[in-house]
Amino acid sequence: MEFSLVKFVEVLLLPPGGLLLLAVVGLMLLRISTRWGIGLIATALALFYLLSTPLVSGMLMRGLENYSALHDTQIKNNPADAIVILAGGRLREQPEFGDDTVAAITLQRIRYGAWLKRRTQLPLYVSGGSIRKELKSEAELMQEVLQKEFNVEVNVVENKSKTTYENAKFTAELLKHNGHHTIFLVSNTFHMPRAVEAFQNFGIEVIPAPTVFTAKQKGLILGDILPQAYALKESYYALHERLGRLWYNLRYY
Repeated sequence: MEFSLVKFVEVLLLPPGGLLLLAVVGLMLLRISTRWGIGLIATALALFYLLSTPLVSGMLMRGLENYSALHDTQIKNNPADAIVILAGGRLREQPEFGDDTVAAITLQRIRYGAWLKRRTQLPLYVSGGSIRKELKSEAELMQEVLQKEFNVEVNVVENKSKTTYENAKFTAELLKHNGHHTIFLVSNTFHMPRAVEAFQNFGIEVIPAPTVFTAKQKGLILGDILPQAYALKESYYALHERLGRLWYNLRYY
């Protein structure tokens, strides 16, 4: 119930839902105050345009890239005793696979996690539950892909978590039980700040292992100021992370 309520609030606050809601409120206000109504509609349209441009979405995403990519020396000379990969969603009932499989974001993470596992040979944990009570958890889907397609052994599966906070809570319990206290934490760059805070909150030392960095172009090009669907999606992810960190700080920390 709590998870559904949080998702509902996200839909109302984040683009495009939040912008559509703002425009609807503006339309309703037209009968009362033309000035306020037009002002809200214009604001919604302006924000929709800005958040749909690579220029703005790139700025929002880069603002979350607090951790640099790991270099060879950092990987070799480190105190980590395990690797943890966080789930990032699933694709349901995919006919070409005959079942559910990992979503694009999860695939990005497990690809880098598999590469890191080969370089370090550390125990590998995957974390992610069943959001809608699916038969297979996201962690189990990750395990299947890692072992069958990447030929990488998964040592521990955490399959109860439904949020990043629960990823950290339940995985920390397993890590400590197995005597592991310092980890390479694998997730997307935009998600890493919230994930690091969550694991540190449960007493785990974290070496961030981010993947998928926002491209940094030299100079402004025309395409940067033209609205594009992928840019709106990136703006959503960036704002989602900021909202998530605010919620966690208010509730947990």
